[in-house]
Amino acid sequence: MNSPRILIVYGTSYGQTARVANRLHRLLFERGFDVTLLEGKALTADFCPVDYDGVLVGASMIMRGYQKHIARFVRRHAAVLNAMPSAFFAVSGSAGSKNPLERAEAHRLMDAFCHDAGWHPSLAVSLAGAIAYTRYNIVLRWVMTRISRKEGGSTDTSRDHEYTDWKQVEQFAAEFAERVDEAVLRGRGEPPHVVTGTSAGELAHG
Repeated sequence: MNSPRILIVYGTSYGQTARVANRLHRLLFERGFDVTLLEGKALTADFCPVDYDGVLVGASMIMRGYQKHIARFVRRHAAVLNAMPSAFFAVSGSAGSKNPLERAEAHRLMDAFCHDAGWHPSLAVSLAGAIAYTRYNIVLRWVMTRISRKEGGSTDTSRDHEYTDWKQVEQFAAEFAERVDEAVLRGRGEPPHVVTGTSAGELAHG
C-alpha cells in the first residue's frame, strides 16, 4: 500500500518560512508520508496539486503582504485545495508580538488572505518568524529595529533573532497528519479514527 502523498509549497523572503517548511517536511516524513517540498517560485503554470492527498501552503508576511506567487498558486488551485485536507502556515513578526492586538492583526490578515483567494483550509496557523537583521537592506533594518524596540524585542542588528515556536510547528504537523490519515481512510472505505488535538482556531491563536 502506497504512503499518502503530501505536498508542501512555500514562499520565503529571508529564510524563516523555508526553515519551517523543512521542519514540517521532516516531521511528516517521519510519520510515514511521502512528502514533496517545493518553493513556490519554482512552480510552473501547468503544475496542479490534484494528485496529492494533502497540501500545506506556507508564506511569510513582510509589510502586510504575503508572497505574490503563493497568492497566485492558492487562487489558481482553490477548488482543488478545498476538496482535500489543506492547511496554511503564515509566518510573521506580528504573530510573536507581546501585544495581543498585533497578534490578532496577524490572524486577521491570515484569514483575509484565505477568504480573498476562495480557499477554506482545514487548518491555519499564525507562526512567529524571525528578525533577520543581517539580511535586510539598510532601510528595512532601520524600520524593523524601530518596530522591535516598540515591541520590546531585540535591537541587536549584528545578528538574526528567531522567535518561531517549534512546539507549535510540531503540533500543527501532527494535527494535519491526522486530517490526511482520516481522508485517506474514508477514501478507502475504512472506519475513521477519532481525531483529537487542537482545533484550527486554537492553533491560529497559539
